[in-house]
Amino acid sequence: GIAPLVAALRDSGPSVRHTAAQWLGKLGRKRTAERLARMLSAQGWEVRVRAAEALHKLGDKRGSAALLTELKGQDDAGRKAAADCMGELGMRAAIESLVDMLEDENHDARNAAALALCKLSDERNSELLQTLAKNGDPGVRRAATARLGEFSDKQPVEMLIAALKDKDASVRESAAVALIESKDKRALKPLIAAMRSASRDRQWSVAKQARLALDKLADKDSLETIRAAMKDEDDSVRQWAATTLR
Repeated sequence: GIAPLVAALRDSGPSVRHTAAQWLGKLGRKRTAERLARMLSAQGWEVRVRAAEALHKLGDKRGSAALLTELKGQDDAGRKAAADCMGELGMRAAIESLVDMLEDENHDARNAAALALCKLSDERNSELLQTLAKNGDPGVRRAATARLGEFSDKQPVEMLIAALKDKDASVRESAAVALIESKDKRALKPLIAAMRSASRDRQWSVAKQARLALDKLADKDSLETIRAAMKDEDDSVRQWAATTLR
């Protein structure tokens, strides 16, 4: 029966609640939906959000509506959980509400909304992602930069290049990864600078991704830049240039 799964929505372990909601969503039975709908008025936000998640997966509009309601609720953790859930579920209809939540007084709720928007955004709202790429939280900047890198036809290359100088190493790494598919030669010199800086600071993951991007971008039309790199002060840059010219 579904009773154990319904009971598991109240479990203290987040992974247990999440798994229960997933399975309840997969069952697809009307009786399940009605049980879940009654739980939307539960006292704890954990149960309400997981019940709403399961309903959404059943295709029941009450689930989406309940998550939107939770997003405007009084419980900080409930708002955060609802935003997280919307991002995971791909609820693009919630984008406007999540944008409003960027002004939330609670830091964790704001960040959850921002991260959800990074997942939900596409080329149609690239400007929103570019704004998020300047967010004060490095996790949000990293997620926005990575998402922008997936837009092969409309990459904001100049913004990705600027992100190579971000104060957070994970954002710089994300920018380098994003530029791998950019095919834009403007990124060559900034990537060389990023590899030099990362090598100096022993941030090897950034240096590795910068080199991978350089390997992808460099071609016979880049010989002047590559030859200049042969005289670079940094060993790793000179090594890359020598290997590329072979």
